[in-house]
Amino acid sequence: MAVNLKTYYKTSDQVITRKIEDDLIIVPLNDGIGDLDAEMFSLNVTGIAIWEKLDGTKSLDTVIAETAKDFNISFDHIKEDVVELVEKLLKLGFLVKL
Repeated sequence: MAVNLKTYYKTSDQVITRKIEDDLIIVPLNDGIGDLDAEMFSLNVTGIAIWEKLDGTKSLDTVIAETAKDFNISFDHIKEDVVELVEKLLKLGFLVKL
């Protein structure tokens, strides 16, 4: 799925998240219950910062710019990683495109 930097994305209502130590675990829901047979996903500190910004109120390029500033790295340096993460999360149904 092609990711567009001008598009707004938000986390799906069909997942639940749990923080375990420094990671965030994302579990898909099945009829309102966590589906432990489905693919779960784990995010590290950087991934969590991106996940929290994907709230539907900012375009992806704004999310990348804010994340680059938060971690004191260049936009171009983090752009590829953020786009790759968003593609994976979209494919899993953990994000939705607005």
